[in-house]
Amino acid sequence: MWWGSEPAHLKGLLDRVLLPGLTFAYHDDDNWWDKLMEGRSADVIATMDTPPLFLRLMYGNALIKRWKLQVLGFCGFKPVRFLALRPVKHGEADKPLPKWRKRIENMTRTESPSEAAKKRARLKSFLNR
Repeated sequence: MWWGSEPAHLKGLLDRVLLPGLTFAYHDDDNWWDKLMEGRSADVIATMDTPPLFLRLMYGNALIKRWKLQVLGFCGFKPVRFLALRPVKHGEADKPLPKWRKRIENMTRTESPSEAAKKRARLKSFLNR
């Protein structure tokens, strides 16, 4: 997190990857859109120095809401899981690093074997269009 949002380089990447026609499609006859990423989930891992209570009370978890609703949710990703790793300044990340690694490993293991086959088929279909 940088000044309450993602860094500019990541924003630029989003602008080049989450493209109309690839991840969402606007309707010609109304103001709605199709969420072309429906059926897919996403995990967001963010580093920050903002204390969790302050982020929630002062800003209403704006970064988390934005990613879940306005960025990934807009394209149809659901669920969107958000892992905030903090604090990271002044070398404070060294102590919790093993715990963070464990949490990230657990996030990667949540896919059931039956879901994996369905997701691979959807991915193959998506890549071949």
